[in-house]
Amino acid sequence: MFGKYTDIVGTKSLTEAIGFYLFFTIFFVGLSSVLVHTLGVLGVVEGIGGMLSGISISTLVGSAWVLFLSSMIVNKKGLNDMLAIVLLVLGTYLAYDMGVIVGMIPVTLLTMLKK
Repeated sequence: MFGKYTDIVGTKSLTEAIGFYLFFTIFFVGLSSVLVHTLGVLGVVEGIGGMLSGISISTLVGSAWVLFLSSMIVNKKGLNDMLAIVLLVLGTYLAYDMGVIVGMIPVTLLTMLKK
């Protein structure tokens, strides 16, 4: 069911790219929320009281996941041009500065590039 959305090697059409964006954005937001809450409960991170607090840690976790996913796409597709590198750096910066929802847009554009 999620095979075409999680495939990072193939070139995606616009509708497949939108599905990729929605799937991974929801996945990253959920994963970072649960991870930050779990780290707060375990006492690894101080000052986190609830599920939605700890935004700075969640931003770092989301940025790391965006960097990881975009570098996997660039590596698996064999993209070695400057546009791919700019989109990778831009996605990571936007995820750190504005959040995962905005940072995933350049990553989605990476999936639409041909080898």
